[in-house]
Amino acid sequence: MQLLYRGAEANIYLGEYLGRKCIIKERVSKRYRIPELDQELREYRTRREARILYRLLLAGLHVPAVYHIDINNYTLYIEYIEGEKVADFLDKEPTKAKDIGKEIGRVLAKVHFLHIVHNDFTTANMVLAGSKLYVLDWGMAADSTRLEDKAYDILVFKKAARSRHWQVFEDLWQGFLEGYSEYSQAKEVLEVAEKLEKMGRYFER
Repeated sequence: MQLLYRGAEANIYLGEYLGRKCIIKERVSKRYRIPELDQELREYRTRREARILYRLLLAGLHVPAVYHIDINNYTLYIEYIEGEKVADFLDKEPTKAKDIGKEIGRVLAKVHFLHIVHNDFTTANMVLAGSKLYVLDWGMAADSTRLEDKAYDILVFKKAARSRHWQVFEDLWQGFLEGYSEYSQAKEVLEVAEKLEKMGRYFER
C-alpha cells in the first residue's frame, strides 16, 4: 500500500482490492474532537460519500465505483481511474477548452439535477479516460436542494479555472455555460452565483 496524499480529513493510498488496483481512503481521527463525536462524524462522512457515489453511478455519471466499505476503520476502497487529469490535458490541448468546458457543464448539470453538490469542483478533480470525463474526490459532497449550494460549486469551478487555465478561460467558461444550461434550474443557479460573486468582490475591498 502506497501513501499518495495525507490530507486534513483523510489519508489516500494506492492499493489493491481482490486483485484490482484501487484508491484506499481512510478518514483520520481529530484529537481536538470528543472521541464519541469524532467516531460518529467519520462514520457518517464515510457512509455519505459511498452513498453519493452509488447514486451518481446509478444515474449514469462517470465516477469511481466503491468496491468495499470498511466502516470499522472509516475506510473506502474505491475504483482507480486510469487517465489524464483534465488540468494537464488543457495545458497540452488548449484548442479543446470549449469542448471540455461544455462536457464539464453537462456533468455538473446532471449532478445538480440529483440535488447533489460536490463542494470542490475543479479540473484538478477530473480525469479523462478515453472519451469519458470522470469526476473524482467526492469526500466533501453533500445532498442539497439549495440554489446557494449549487451556485457555490459553480463559483469554485470558475475561480479555479480562471487561475489555473487563464490562457483558455474564456473558451472554457463559455463551454461550461453551454453545457450547464441543460439543467432545468440553470438560470436560477447562475443568477445566485452572480449575486454571490458580486458580494464576494464587495467584501474583498
